[in-house]
Amino acid sequence: MSESAAATNNNSLLSGYLTEREMAAQLGISRRTLRQWRAVEAGPPRTIIGRKIYYRADAAADWLRSRQEAAGDPGRI
Repeated sequence: MSESAAATNNNSLLSGYLTEREMAAQLGISRRTLRQWRAVEAGPPRTIIGRKIYYRADAAADWLRSRQEAAGDPGRI
């Protein structure tokens, strides 16, 4: 079973988790960007199992909501 299939299988321990490739696709960014964020301890929270990195979908959604800015707020870079 592929990582993606394992992560999306409802009977799997990894149900509710996204692979690095899936997270990058969901955010519309490259896997390289996710890796750069990890290097500076930024980005959505992640779970590391061996050499594989997973993102819990609900934790990533919380992280995304925390990045929301009110209208008129200066942008963060």
